[in-house]
Amino acid sequence: MPLVVRPVKTGDFSSVAVLLAEMDAFYGQSGRESSAVKIANMRRYLFGPAPSAYLLVAVSDATVVGIAAYSYLWPAGGTTRSVYLKDLFVAATHRRTGAGRLLFTALVDKARSEGCTRLDWTADLPNKEAQAFYASLGLTANPTKLPYRLPL
Repeated sequence: MPLVVRPVKTGDFSSVAVLLAEMDAFYGQSGRESSAVKIANMRRYLFGPAPSAYLLVAVSDATVVGIAAYSYLWPAGGTTRSVYLKDLFVAATHRRTGAGRLLFTALVDKARSEGCTRLDWTADLPNKEAQAFYASLGLTANPTKLPYRLPL
């Protein structure tokens, strides 16, 4: 069955929770949250009265096999807005199938259609696979930015 990219639906939550557990393991954070907590947080943060994030999903045979989690930022380039891609993750079983490329392209198209003037993201320095993926899309790191983080 072909891959389809679309906004997440509440019916996807169980499938997304499985993928998020795989992503947690990939980043060395296994067991951080139960599936029930993940689902409750998706409902709250993606579908609450003031969503704090949005999620595109890549679906194959009714199973979520990839995600692009993003938020809007303002201002960007004057008083326009931008998109910040927080996470692009594809299940290990579906890497190199075009799922990542479809997710990234869908997010670029969405941002353009909504008048955003840029898309920003980061890749972890040790994650050479992600860096190679972005390079395969013809993208390069922005040498003028230095990311900072304050854990709370």
